[in-house]
Amino acid sequence: RLHEKLVSWRNDTRLLNLAAKQFDEGVYVSSFLTPEWYDAVFNNAMLLLYRPSPYLPHPTMITALGNEGADQDNHLFQAAKAAINAYSEIHRKRRLNYSWITLHGVFIAGLAYVYAVGRALNSPGQTLAMPDYLDIINDTRTCSNLLVAICERWNVARRSCELFNKLSS
Repeated sequence: RLHEKLVSWRNDTRLLNLAAKQFDEGVYVSSFLTPEWYDAVFNNAMLLLYRPSPYLPHPTMITALGNEGADQDNHLFQAAKAAINAYSEIHRKRRLNYSWITLHGVFIAGLAYVYAVGRALNSPGQTLAMPDYLDIINDTRTCSNLLVAICERWNVARRSCELFNKLSS
């Protein structure tokens, strides 16, 4: 039900008509007025919904085909990749907020991405379609670049950037 509510909320954000609004170059526009921001928030919520936790450390969902955790892993991977891409697009448009909440969102998306790829590589019966190695490298590099951009403007965040680089290596 939570998944359905999140999808419904995301669909409702289209009523904001953000994509249709035209903004002049050189004029500051808040990241909160971009469709990419809502994509990032949606995907971060999906990461929270499908991530493993100390209470449920292993996937517990069983799909119609009987593949335990396959749906959960796929949702986790897709949400992580989409969140990284959404933050990257916000950064490309020079609208990224350099705050702890953005740092948290990017870091968690990167961590979930590395976790999902690691599960796909280490689990022979995994049904997650393994992405191309170059895509994995590019997505990981994109996340790292986002963290570096945040760290350049906010030195306190530097440790997060270093930690992500060690984990993703």
